[in-house]
Amino acid sequence: MRSKARLRAISPEEENLLRSLARSKKSPAEVVRRAKLLVRLIDEPGLTPAQAGYTVGFTSFEAGRRWVERFNLMGVAGLQDQQRSGRPARHSPNIREALIALAATKPKALGHLFEAWTLERLQQAFLQQEGIYLAEGTIWKWIEGAGLKWREQIKGKAKKPKRPPGSQVAY
Repeated sequence: MRSKARLRAISPEEENLLRSLARSKKSPAEVVRRAKLLVRLIDEPGLTPAQAGYTVGFTSFEAGRRWVERFNLMGVAGLQDQQRSGRPARHSPNIREALIALAATKPKALGHLFEAWTLERLQQAFLQQEGIYLAEGTIWKWIEGAGLKWREQIKGKAKKPKRPPGSQVAY
């Protein structure tokens, strides 16, 4: 079993900051809950961190101890969430750049018979060119993120290309 965490001595400035943070309506809810845990321990020194944690809404026995230990090490700044890496990207930036370059190229310049890209056509052309399948949602997101406008590919009074039902036009 882990050793019991004890709240370290707190300066009056830290206590005031914790109390204002515990009452805050604009701070993230989890940060407010962590501050409430510490204020509870200040007000009732006989409580264990686990007991104080349960009273402010933590459901884990370890949560109270963990936040007390982190506060003892890092101070009030330790109540904030730390950066997380997130899920790694599935495709490299080179893949994204290749798709954007393909989308920015007129289909006729690549030997296709149509004048404008649909998501499906772009998906098929990219699969043939790079050998990589990309979901339509990924293509859409990347093209919008690059600032390309779907309807600016054809200038003047061009006829709408024939397209399969349900596909989205990229001209």
